[in-house]
Amino acid sequence: GTDNAGETIHDGSSCPVLLQKIRATSKKLNLKPHIVKNKQMYTAVDVEGHVGKDNRHYIIDTARAFPPSAPIQGITGAQHLWNFLRPELVQAYEVPLSSDAFCAFGRHDQAIHNKEVQEATDCLMNQVIPTFASEMDAEYSAHRVDTDEVRVILAHLPVLMR
Repeated sequence: GTDNAGETIHDGSSCPVLLQKIRATSKKLNLKPHIVKNKQMYTAVDVEGHVGKDNRHYIIDTARAFPPSAPIQGITGAQHLWNFLRPELVQAYEVPLSSDAFCAFGRHDQAIHNKEVQEATDCLMNQVIPTFASEMDAEYSAHRVDTDEVRVILAHLPVLMR
């Protein structure tokens, strides 16, 4: 990753053991490998991997570890810094998604990465959430639902809830 806003990009090749752990984790999370400044990245470029003085591996700056949702039209600003797809949706999605979609770091194959994240966002908005709402309505419209019961139900679904 980078610790200086992309001026220098480290691809992890200096520590093969840490790099393998990052690759394996990214694969489990369904994150798409992508190129940033000719370096292969497995999560957002600003996620950093370090080997501590204790020889243990540490990952820091994980705020953008997951892909952003597609930008909402009419809202200005760097939405890719605060509007993310939930890990459950990313893991369940049919194709891996780039954490650097819709940001300046994701220029290489940008159209492809952005299209995939746009499609995942559309799936969330047009299929996952409406299906969930219909199921909730059908299941619980006849009686009042306790807040704790709703939390349990939501915890198991790949929907965007905060």
